[in-house]
Amino acid sequence: MIDVLIPSMLGGENLNLLISQLVRQGFNKEKIFIIKDGHHPLWKDVPSSLNIIQTKKRLGFAGACDFGIRNSNSDHVLLLNDDLSVSEGFFDSLNRYKSFEPFVGFRILNKKGTHVEFDGGGMNVFGYGLSLNCGKKLFSKDNSETLFACGACSLMDRKSYEKAGGFCTDFFCYFEDAEFGWRANRLGFKTFFVRDNDISICHAGQHTSGRESGFRERMMERNSFLSLLLNIPSNILSEYLSLAWSFSKVRESESQKMGFSEIANGCWHSRRNISRYIEKISELRNFSDLNEYSFKKTRHLLEDPVNPAFPKMISKKLLERVYQLWF
Repeated sequence: MIDVLIPSMLGGENLNLLISQLVRQGFNKEKIFIIKDGHHPLWKDVPSSLNIIQTKKRLGFAGACDFGIRNSNSDHVLLLNDDLSVSEGFFDSLNRYKSFEPFVGFRILNKKGTHVEFDGGGMNVFGYGLSLNCGKKLFSKDNSETLFACGACSLMDRKSYEKAGGFCTDFFCYFEDAEFGWRANRLGFKTFFVRDNDISICHAGQHTSGRESGFRERMMERNSFLSLLLNIPSNILSEYLSLAWSFSKVRESESQKMGFSEIANGCWHSRRNISRYIEKISELRNFSDLNEYSFKKTRHLLEDPVNPAFPKMISKKLLERVYQLWF
């Protein structure tokens, strides 16, 4: 059996449409759960016949997903964003691939279904999760292994999720899926990525975070540091953090010059607040087998070491440090 978990802070028409699409395809309505994340004043009601689980406070995407997964009693859980739409055949595709690996991800398209939004995941040397082929016109490509499945549409073996330690809920939102996939791969839990041309999974985009100016940038900048703190072996951690710290300062300065004040503020915010998380992170570091071998065996999945770090912002000296460290 599969539990469908849909974290939602705002509810509304997008969510109602998604539920109707799932039920029409054969998903058991009793196994679809909406994790109502906190008590937002703009919440729009959904039909009372749906399974709505109210959290006591806002947990963010990472926390709401983790809450739902750990309270599930099904073998598999399917995580879906509340602003997705899924075409006919998704249910069949899900069942066809669910046993391939502990974690399965699916290609996600833009709202119109014409361009790729997520085609597998990677990560750069600064801790930024990468959405591969983002913005490219839809094209055919074989299924493959990937570093992580996008949390917007991912299928998980529940026991494997728990064994890998689950999402780090301190992330709140953004890059929690990238970090988890990296950690899971190091622990031996692979992610299989599906590019099924017979289905389409479309994403409206920024249904929630787009409402708060600068929020996305603050989370992404901070969580890139947290990804490194959780996954880099102790003997080389200081080198990676020093590099990421230096780049953050350059990125802040250059973003300010270019008029990207939200990115600049996000960089400043991440460095200012990172120290408060170090103690919390130590428990997961002790759990997650931080040896150099487990790090090296995932390097081929991390993709380009500087993408998407805006190369124009990187001085020659900083770029040399990147490649010395990476290669």
